[in-house]
Amino acid sequence: MAPMLRMVPGPTSMSAGVRQVYAEDIGSPDVELEEFAADYFALTDSFQRLLSFNDGSIAIGSGEGMACLWGAMKSVLSPGDVVVSAANGIYGQGFADMAKGMGATVITVESAWTTGIDPDAVIAAIKQHNPRLVTMVHCETPTGILNPFGGIGHAVRHDTTAGLFLVDFVSSSFATPLNVSAESIDIGLFAPQKALSGPAALAGTTVSDRAWKRILELKYQGYDALAPFHGLNRSAPAYMPYTHNWPAIRATLQACRELESEGLENIVRRHADATRECHALAKVLGLVLYCEDPAVAAPTVTALHVPSHVEWNAFVKALKREGLICGGNYGDLAGKDPYENKLVAFYRDEEEWLRGSEYDGAGLLVALVLRKMITHRFVYQLQWVPLASDALGSFDPSNAIHVNENLCNYVHLNPEVDFLTLAQGREMFYSLGIQTDPHTVLRSVISPETQEWHEELPWEMEVDTRFHSHEAKEMHVQQMAQLRQAPIPLARLVTTPAVPPDVYRHLPSFLGSPVHPTKMHVKPHAHEVFAHSAVASFLAYLPTSFWQDVVGATNTHGISAGRLATPTAFTLDEIMTFLGILLHVRLVNAHEHVQDHWSQRSVLGLDCLESIMPFARFTLLHACFRCAKFRDPTDPLTSIRPLIQTFQRHCGKYVVPGQDVFVSNDDDGRVIVVDYKHVDVVTAACADTGVVVNFKVHVSSNPATCASVALNVVEVVHPLCHSRRVVHVHTPFVSEALVHRLRANGLYCRGSTPLPDVVFAAAPVLVASDQRPHQWAQTPTPHLFAVTSWAAQRIAMGLLTNADDDATPFPTAVHEHLRIRDRHRKLRRWASFAPPQDDDETLDCRSWALQLMLRLLDLARVNAFLTRAAVVDDDQSMWAFTSALSVELMRGEWKYAPPHGMARPAVVHVAPPPV
Repeated sequence: MAPMLRMVPGPTSMSAGVRQVYAEDIGSPDVELEEFAADYFALTDSFQRLLSFNDGSIAIGSGEGMACLWGAMKSVLSPGDVVVSAANGIYGQGFADMAKGMGATVITVESAWTTGIDPDAVIAAIKQHNPRLVTMVHCETPTGILNPFGGIGHAVRHDTTAGLFLVDFVSSSFATPLNVSAESIDIGLFAPQKALSGPAALAGTTVSDRAWKRILELKYQGYDALAPFHGLNRSAPAYMPYTHNWPAIRATLQACRELESEGLENIVRRHADATRECHALAKVLGLVLYCEDPAVAAPTVTALHVPSHVEWNAFVKALKREGLICGGNYGDLAGKDPYENKLVAFYRDEEEWLRGSEYDGAGLLVALVLRKMITHRFVYQLQWVPLASDALGSFDPSNAIHVNENLCNYVHLNPEVDFLTLAQGREMFYSLGIQTDPHTVLRSVISPETQEWHEELPWEMEVDTRFHSHEAKEMHVQQMAQLRQAPIPLARLVTTPAVPPDVYRHLPSFLGSPVHPTKMHVKPHAHEVFAHSAVASFLAYLPTSFWQDVVGATNTHGISAGRLATPTAFTLDEIMTFLGILLHVRLVNAHEHVQDHWSQRSVLGLDCLESIMPFARFTLLHACFRCAKFRDPTDPLTSIRPLIQTFQRHCGKYVVPGQDVFVSNDDDGRVIVVDYKHVDVVTAACADTGVVVNFKVHVSSNPATCASVALNVVEVVHPLCHSRRVVHVHTPFVSEALVHRLRANGLYCRGSTPLPDVVFAAAPVLVASDQRPHQWAQTPTPHLFAVTSWAAQRIAMGLLTNADDDATPFPTAVHEHLRIRDRHRKLRRWASFAPPQDDDETLDCRSWALQLMLRLLDLARVNAFLTRAAVVDDDQSMWAFTSALSVELMRGEWKYAPPHGMARPAVVHVAPPPV
């Protein structure tokens, strides 16, 4: 094969010396600690010299450069934090999108993609918003621009309360003048596969002492977390959070030695000379730099405009035939299809893919063709433009592609027009006549939110006499038949076995509180919030920043559907009032029709509902209620993804679980089925209180199996791994694999099932009876026991556990956990946000997305009640809590909820006039 000249941004070619070191046989970094530590710290020392960094330490993670980007953001950012992002390219905008996805309030300081960022504008935003984090990209690779620092780091240090400066210098490090400490960079991201010409296998992060303080406070845990790298030094064994990539460490160290032997100044000079040559050659060839100002052109990558008469795909193939490989740009620059940023129109009657009910009443639909990054891919999108009838009057839809000047002017003159993505996929490509590789087009389900959802009998149904009258008996029998699995060999206990030597031990300094080391407790910093009020407790799990996004999504949907006009858009006050009324309607539950509640004279001490929110406004808001503006065709839960992400970040934030954790399906007796896929909510809750500390929304087209249940359980208890807690899972899919998966993650298991004769099918069969209510057996696996229990002459329950000995009677923790689980379900049903299916059609939830959204809101409401009950001693009932929450939402008390609520206005007492 002929040698190829690879002129790509990265990964770049490694030298022969680096490749040789990379291929050397090497030992285990987990065993040969001293040898690995010598290489690791030699590399960090080299990085500190080359990056001029002396006010912190460097973390070198295993993974490609993007790993450090995500790890840094998640290690220092919390939901609700204010972030200022400087953006003049895809990576700068990516920082802003990531922060928004993590629940932060993002202020984006945008600059043209053909110029550098404006440091003065960024500094002005810093002074105005006092951010917790400021992000910037030093070198925007796709556009070939090197952004100036311009004192941004110093502004973060001096003009914010505790802000941090995060900079991505992956594409500029080791080839441009860079002084990390002098620029006051708190978190610097770099990787060896660019100018350093090392392997694409490591992710480096410079972390200042200020940043370490934030990281240790936040305590983010994950594969990409920075916290485990804090305090590493030569004087102690270098225990890593995972088995590190030692060959990559050694190869990168060799690359650093080769660079230092040549001299960093010489490397920088060589890149500058090469850049001037590239610019000169481009000018001779008649090519134009993408960067308008050569002064900010990057010395590590040169970006050129592709001539209009040249088709990029054919051009790059021709270059490859000549032995040259070049990289093309991604993002909004990719392809530069002539249809991008063009207004297009469709007759609804002529397009099969526009037959969804959300398009009812529309004869002609006008949209803007865009390209967006969705889950690290770029796809076409249509953003519908809600246009006035007079604007449509002059529109000519007879051409294949419609570019009407009147419509363009309309959009420019009406900047408040909000776009809503409603269409994506192969059908849209065909309608526009766009030629594209069908394998790269993601086909989306039409109108996913409007699909009917239905209930199925849950797989956890107990076998009792009541079941035989159930209309879905046949389906349940078929499901149970699928539970048959390889029998677990059992042997009756002849002698009393020894207690497992590694059984869970109580560690008061690690779990629970000093008073109750095995019980859940609320973290001290959260006491003020949960003791304040019911609404403060609810907003702790779903903060105001999330509801502000709900306002935008609701208005976007309402305007695009033609139900709402911009002047009558909903406000945050109305959203909160709407939630309060939903709870009130379920609390009172005294009228046959929802509208009858508006005729009631007083509402829990408030005025009548009509004065709080007119009934017509309430029904309109109920029809428009959404939490996501845009759809991702690759994500079946895109309609409720913001809610899922927000609640996941907060549900385990305020409590420390005790010894026992309960994992179950939060199906509430129902299973949502969308597009032939089952949607289940798997929760991990404190077994003594029921507070949910983590959950997962699982979507699968296949019925549950032992393997899938084990995978879901391990994923949902991941934040608790290696804490030696006992995880109780009640499911027919109990298996040895479940026990072993949990044990491998530093957890113990109690896997109980209502169907022991199916799960523990073996010889001898383990069956308890009223004469022998508890039957214990030993499995071949050491310290793994099986036991069944006969309860109330109606059901035999089985247990497979490595957390108990042959205790008699049946472990009381199992019955206690089941009782807590049943109580949690009853609490969710009590005064629920989600109405029952047979409720008044005014609150009918035909949208599965809205139904699941309301169900998750109930989960947050119950969490708020249980957490508050652990702080407040007044033994408040769920009815009283929900009643208080409803009133406080309708009265606007949420505005004063800590920690970010405003101060209450002072009460002025006017003295009566003298007599």
